[in-house]
Amino acid sequence: MAKMTNLEIVKDILSDMDAEDIAAIGDTAESTQVFNLVKSTFDGLVASRQIPEHKGLFELTETDASSPSVMTLPANVIEVDWIQMDVRTDETVGVARRYSEIEWIPPEEFILRTRNRNDTDTTVEILDVTAFTGDTEVMIRNDRAPSFYTSFDDANIIFDAYNIALDAFIPSLKTQAYGTLEPTWVSTDGGTQDIDLDLFPRFLSAIKNRSNAALKQAANAKEERWERSLIITAQATRHRTQNLKRQTHFGRRGARSRPSVLSNRSNN
Repeated sequence: MAKMTNLEIVKDILSDMDAEDIAAIGDTAESTQVFNLVKSTFDGLVASRQIPEHKGLFELTETDASSPSVMTLPANVIEVDWIQMDVRTDETVGVARRYSEIEWIPPEEFILRTRNRNDTDTTVEILDVTAFTGDTEVMIRNDRAPSFYTSFDDANIIFDAYNIALDAFIPSLKTQAYGTLEPTWVSTDGGTQDIDLDLFPRFLSAIKNRSNAALKQAANAKEERWERSLIITAQATRHRTQNLKRQTHFGRRGARSRPSVLSNRSNN
């Protein structure tokens, strides 16, 4: 079957239920309720990994001057394969950007490699932001681009350095990252969801089962199984990286097993 727009899905479900026809999703309370079920079904299939993820490029999200070497993963990022950064030291007009891949290391190694930095040196700052480092003080350099990074919580990326002469904190536009992304919800009436064509019938069937149960207030065994499966999946995948342990090294020397998937490559 061909993929349907959001409006076509809602109209199809309303027709099956002998409900009032609509021209737009927001025309009736019933059509809005069906559309909410379309959204929750999409979210559930994404959460349970029944809608395949996609590889893509993205930027990291900047923070501010209170955490200059910390950046945040966008919410739709499941796994990071690599991070590159513009590491040039001269940003005057005419100087070309120079991107270099930044090495991922485990948190314990990050602490060991930064611990012996001299915090009395003007080129060393103490990063002590509870939201990112807990009760741990991290020594970061402020006189050069990063060499390596880690994460303590699978959500925030901590780099070992930033260049204060160029930026008060690392800006998003200097980053290029590549990894696995969750499909993004499309909310417009004429929008089509990012679902493979062969999986679309399953998506539509799930919506119809849930709509029938919700709008007719009838007991539905499939709906109950759906809810149980989402609870089980949520428990199993509540950490974005700890449960994904693919080891993709692209043939590089010095590749080693890593307990996190925030990066699967190194530039050793």
